[in-house]
Amino acid sequence: MGTDGRRDRRSPAPAAGRADPGRAVAFSDAIIAIVITLLVLDLRPPRAEEGELLPALLDEWPTYLAYAVS
Repeated sequence: MGTDGRRDRRSPAPAAGRADPGRAVAFSDAIIAIVITLLVLDLRPPRAEEGELLPALLDEWPTYLAYAVS
């Protein structure tokens, strides 16, 4: 309770000897963002003749599937 009798809206302090899990969550989110970025960088448009883009893109389905699954 605060000095004016109302409840504090701040989050409680972590227990002694325990770290705040927010930092670990933020770190893991950053790692996942980096991995996704690296996966996206691997996607390249296929070399195709004029009018042959759709079949060339469909030939790349394993790459797109790997990105979607990850």
